[in-house]
Order: sequence, then C-alpha cells, then structure tokens
Amino acid sequence: MKEINRRNFLGSLGVGASGTLLSRIMPHRETVKNTEILRLSESEEKINPRDIKINVKPVYYALIHSGIWEGPCRYTGGGAGPDAERVQYRGNFAKYIEGFKSSLSQDAKMLEPVYYEFPEFVEIRRKDLKELEADKEEVDLYVVTGTNLSQYLATIIGDIYKKPVAHSRDVAGYLGSKGLEGYVARDFGGLSNLISVLRARKAFQQTNMLIITDFGIPGYPCRACVSDFEELKNRFGIGTTIIRFEELSDERDRVMKSRNIMEEVENLTDKLIRNAQGVHIGREQLKGDVIFHFTVKSLMNEYNCNAFAAECFEFCGTRLPDRWKICPCLNHSLLKDEGYASACEGDICALLAEIVLMNLTKKSALMGNMNVTRKTEGRRRRLGESWETEQWVKGADTEGDKLWVGHNVPGLKMLGFDKPDLPYEIRNFINANPTYPGWGGTLKIDFTNIEEKTVTIVGFGTLATEMLVTTGKVIGMRGFDNTGCSTGAIMEVQDARGFQRKATRFGRHFALTYGDCTQEIAHLADMLKIEVDFHNV
Repeated sequence: MKEINRRNFLGSLGVGASGTLLSRIMPHRETVKNTEILRLSESEEKINPRDIKINVKPVYYALIHSGIWEGPCRYTGGGAGPDAERVQYRGNFAKYIEGFKSSLSQDAKMLEPVYYEFPEFVEIRRKDLKELEADKEEVDLYVVTGTNLSQYLATIIGDIYKKPVAHSRDVAGYLGSKGLEGYVARDFGGLSNLISVLRARKAFQQTNMLIITDFGIPGYPCRACVSDFEELKNRFGIGTTIIRFEELSDERDRVMKSRNIMEEVENLTDKLIRNAQGVHIGREQLKGDVIFHFTVKSLMNEYNCNAFAAECFEFCGTRLPDRWKICPCLNHSLLKDEGYASACEGDICALLAEIVLMNLTKKSALMGNMNVTRKTEGRRRRLGESWETEQWVKGADTEGDKLWVGHNVPGLKMLGFDKPDLPYEIRNFINANPTYPGWGGTLKIDFTNIEEKTVTIVGFGTLATEMLVTTGKVIGMRGFDNTGCSTGAIMEVQDARGFQRKATRFGRHFALTYGDCTQEIAHLADMLKIEVDFHNV
C-alpha cells in the first residue's frame, strides 16, 4: 500500500471536494485573538468595588439516549431507556441546583439555571440554546455540568457567548486554543476561589480613575509611571478622568456650602477623634482634611470614578494645601478603607497594584516608597534633629538587609473590610511652629502590634504589562511618632537587595496587603495577560 504523505494530504484538503468535506466536518468558528482580554458584564454605575459580584449561570446537560444498546460508551447493560433517563436527570438537576444555591460564594449572584436534554451525537447550534439569550449580557461565568458529553455543550457555550466557562480541563484546553476562557474550578481550590479571582478581575477591568493634575502624568516626582491611558482602556477597559486643581477648589467651595455634607464632615471628624488612641492635632485642623475627603468623594461620584490619584508635589505648589491647611494623606487612607484604591503622587503603578491587592484580599492596602534598609537607618527629619523612631517585633532578627515600604497612608481596614478597625493615633503631617499648630491629619498604625505578620508586596510595571511580587514578614516599623511622610513597615524578605534590583522596571512605589495571596495573583495575572516575576516565592 502506498504510504500517504500526511502533510501533503492535509494541505490538499483546502481545495475542491475535499475542501468542502473539511468545511462540513470541521465548521469554522470565530476565534478571539490570544491578546484580547474578554470583558465581563458591566456593573451598575457608581458601584463600590467592594460590592461587585460575579453573575453565575448554571447550565445542566442531560444526554437522553434514543434507545437501549451496548457499545464503547455504554458497557453496563445498555441503559435504562429514554423515559427513565429523563426522570433521573431532571431529579439530579433539581438536587444539583439546591446544593449550588446553598454553597454559592457571597461574591456571586446566581442567574436563572438552565436544563437541557439532547440526544446522542447531535450538533448543538445557537438556535438550540435560546434559553441562554435572555441574560447573555449579564453572565460573567457559565458553570456547566451534567452527564457525559456535557463538555461538548460547555465548549459550544464558550464559542458562542465569549464568556468564561467552568467545566473540565478538556473544555479549558479547547477554549484556550481559541483565545477564549475555560476554567477548572478545582485548580483554583474550588468554585468559590475561582469566583473570587474573577470578581477581582471584574473590579480591575471596571476601574475608572479620577486623577487631579495640571502638569499631567507622569508628574514631577513620579516619572516611572503608567501614563498611556488609551492603552489601559483598550487592554483592560480601565477608564480615566483627569481634572485640574481649579475644579478641585471649586468643588470644595460647593461642599462647604452644603449643609448636609458639612453635617457628615462634622460627624466623621468627631468619630475619628473619638475612636483614636491618641490625637496630636486640633479638631479644626483635622476637620479641614475631612472636608478635602468629602470633596474628592463628591468629584468621584460626579465622574463615576472608583479610584483616585493626585500629584501631591504639584498640589503643594498650587499653595492650596497651605491655604486650606490640609494634606491628602488622610483622604487616601479613608478612601481605601471604603474600598476605593487611592494613590499618592499621582502614581498609577501604585494605584493598579492597590486595585489588584484590595480586590483579591478584601483588605485595605498600604502603598509607599520601597527601599532596602537596615536597623537605625531611618532618615533625619527635615525640621529639627530628631530621627524617625523605630519599633521592632519582640524577638525579631534585626540584623542584615530588610525591606521598607512606607508613606503616611495606612488603613484601618488592613486586616479586612469586614474586620474591626486597627488601633490608631492621629498625628499632624506638618510640624507646628510659633504661628500655628501642626496640621495635615494622618493615621498612625503600629504595625508591630498586629498579630498577622505575613504580607504580599506588589509593584506594577510602567507599561502595565508585568508585576513584581514577593512575600515577607513584618518585623518592625518606622515613623509612628514622627511628622512628615514617615510611616512604614519593615519586613524580612528573602534577598531584599535582589528584589530592589529588579524593581527598576516597576515604578516608584509598591503596595502591600496582609496575607499571602500569591496564588490568587498568579491566577488573576493569567486572566489579564500580565507577566509576573515572583521573587523567591
């Protein structure tokens, strides 16, 4: 028998009758480019990222055989017959949905389940799935299950609706080869964990940033910064609104004329003072920072934004902080505790890192400069001769290189949005002098007293195409008793200098949250097509 040249044989199928045959038995389906990141459903406007949920659509596939026979796929007696199979599988579906509802993650909303019956060896087309049309725009994840060949239905759903599908590795492999998304829930540690990562991805893609600057981004001090906002929109769906400081000033005037908002300002000011373990600033000075916070929130609401950044060096140059006697720090802390990422110095790298961490962990993030340090290497303050104070966890190894991340923007919800506030003091950012008391309220958290020690540290690349990630243990802190931008955590990180050396591609500031979420970051980065350098993890 003549040996067939397989390569030439396959090539010849592109023409004539053979080409027609190939088209019939291998129907063309539209393929999404591998570089394209699929969009999930659009949440309602002005929703807090903390409230975003994944809309899950359960779909059950029942293979109803047309008769009774034995063969390669039926080797246990030929089956029970079509009528008995219908009764069995409809009962199985009802039990499945009952269990699905009771175990569904709080991060998810279940859409109307769908049950399908199909005979053996039948091609499923879109017209056969009309029950999926009504809420197709709402769906974030199809969860397909049922009898043998449910994987076939799962791939058809992914092909047609271009949304993530949870089923098997077979389905994930097929959809992945076409630039679509299939997932195996157990690879994430269960369906709840998959939903959690998808929720963080949805929040990331639905970010709308409010940035205040007259100079533009990158700003004065923060030059290594994500600044291609059109690319952020095209790749991820992230929106950007940039306003000038003049609009900020006008909005502050409107806020101060609003009786209702000013009542909220008074209440929050009193609450912050009442709950603090120490207050080193006058009430009127702190009130000015709270007014600024409500001004920013008003602007975010007006422009439907859920993340914030302001170039504070440029802001300082406008003289507005001096006139208003405020600093942006308290606002950043309060926004993050409410679930809105908020970054100093207009640093979009840090803002994106916060968004990733906060939505994966449901905790407020700390951002700041990142440097290798050693014990007693704190900076001498600009005014006076005092050094930044250091505190250490009892028994910690304080010798050798450590990593320091700090700005004056810790949150009270760094252990979880649903957890009690961390203990804190309020201290002035600006030193007092003979003509006026200190002003610029900031929160001071003693990191050495927090029982949880493990943190995940993330830096975003300046092109938003990569992240640098490591974990560490908090062993100390600096700046609790100091003014200025002084508050930061000191961490034990494996090869701290190696981490800092890699950081030259990853922006000026890094962000961290408590706990180890490196696995979740790996999953999310795969979904967003972002490369990750896991440093010694």
